[in-house]
Amino acid sequence: MRTFILAAAAVLAFCATDVRAQGGGTTTTPVQTKPSTTQKPAPTDKLAEQKKSMSAELKNTMASADNLLGSANKMAEGAEGERRDLILKVAEGIKVVKKDLNTQLGLVNGATEKTAPAVMSKAKEVNATSIRTLERLKGELPSTKPTVGSTTDTKPETPVETK
Repeated sequence: MRTFILAAAAVLAFCATDVRAQGGGTTTTPVQTKPSTTQKPAPTDKLAEQKKSMSAELKNTMASADNLLGSANKMAEGAEGERRDLILKVAEGIKVVKKDLNTQLGLVNGATEKTAPAVMSKAKEVNATSIRTLERLKGELPSTKPTVGSTTDTKPETPVETK
């Protein structure tokens, strides 16, 4: 009996909820809003697109610098003497490039409509210079391939069995 009453109460509660949800309550009408007069004009959209594009270019160059710096650091771990000094010098050059790119990235992201032309022009120039510098620094890294005539170029001798 107790189970029957609980089940009946649950069914009644469910049915009552269904009826109210179908329209037994008050209706609300959506509030119509007027377009804001303080919306930014279209040139800002163009500026945002310029910022996004230039920022992506700078970040791509930054990723290249990060990869090259990682390679240089890895090479420096196993190097000694002049070779290590050369690799560390290249790594320092890469760090300078990264610093310049970070500076430009901050300026690009903070550019206004008035400052954007000069900032974007300077950022493009710094990005192009950074790419050339990274290529030059990459070329300055010592080769990991053995040079002709080096001791690592020869194969170890294998003993010849004689019968």
